[in-house]
Amino acid sequence: MKEKILKEKIVRLIEIIAKKKRWDCYEILNLDVILDDGKFVEANITVFYSDENDFDEVLKSKFTKITRKGILSNAKIY
Repeated sequence: MKEKILKEKIVRLIEIIAKKKRWDCYEILNLDVILDDGKFVEANITVFYSDENDFDEVLKSKFTKITRKGILSNAKIY
């Protein structure tokens, strides 16, 4: 149950990032949350998106804090 709540929180953060970065569209391809005894350890996310200049890119991030800064500071864009 906690994993589901954490995933929903991460999805909401991606929505905020998409609005702030002005992505035209995006799709979350992969979202894995790792828990240890019910506590958040880390998450991996892969997001395919198209920006306002119609460039298609993939954002991959492995993070230990569920914040916009946590997701973006560890992000690799391909």
